Amino acid sequence: MFHPGEQQAQQLAGFHQVRAAIYDQMPQQHQLFYAQLPYLLLAQRDQHGWPLAHLLMAAPGFVQPLDENHLAIQRSALQHAPLLSLPEEGEALAILGIDFATRRRNRANGEVAALGPDHLVMRVLESFGNCPQYIHQYPWQVPMAGKIAVTPITQLSGEDQRVLARSQTFFIASGEPGGSMDISHRGGPAGFLRWHASGQLSFDDFPGNRYMNTLGNLLLDARCALLIPDWQQGTALHLQGEMTIDWEAEDGEGKAFRRLWFTPHHMVRLGAGACWIRP
Repeated sequence: MFHPGEQQAQQLAGFHQVRAAIYDQMPQQHQLFYAQLPYLLLAQRDQHGWPLAHLLMAAPGFVQPLDENHLAIQRSALQHAPLLSLPEEGEALAILGIDFATRRRNRANGEVAALGPDHLVMRVLESFGNCPQYIHQYPWQVPMAGKIAVTPITQLSGEDQRVLARSQTFFIASGEPGGSMDISHRGGPAGFLRWHASGQLSFDDFPGNRYMNTLGNLLLDARCALLIPDWQQGTALHLQGEMTIDWEAEDGEGKAFRRLWFTPHHMVRLGAGACWIRP
């Protein structure tokens, strides 16, 4: 159920005998949940093995369960994601479905079962839900139509730093070396994602389900991708880099917690239409 990195992360965090509701197929409620969403987060690897994080958006129904182990995703939704390369059969994928209105979220990891002219079929190998903690509400609005501009950058501008300072939500794509992918949600108060003059970003790992999926992956492969939407402008930052974990960070009162430090290597700014604008 848990790979060696996840088991190590659980031990480092002081968690013992973690019980998990992780299924080898999608419960019916998960299938129905994905089918009604107008957006979906997806993780894959690029040609060099670096994780990529994508936000897919289309009319509800663009994701359809075929059975308890297979989901069909409209190819047109994939093609609209500006950084996505159409994956090959057998390639590892991960998805995160999140309903910002109800604060419900479910995740699935698997692989490409088939790629047809109209749909990609994902074979689901793991399916599980997450609690509603730290999910902020972003009422759905149809995003701006048209091609999304992709601008490579070498450093974060003042406006980029202001986006980070007001960010309350971002997503992390990570993967087990040569194995499964994962994409997870991170949320907190504005300012919880911090930019430092060194060029690094940091954030604290708040208590969650104790599965340690993301941190377990990062112990085995530090490479990851952060997708940081700007809900005010409908744009986003996509940052690929390496993550380190401080397992013994302390707050001002001497209480220990986990702090993650991200060093970016490849950065792009995604233009209007990369996400929707919060009304």
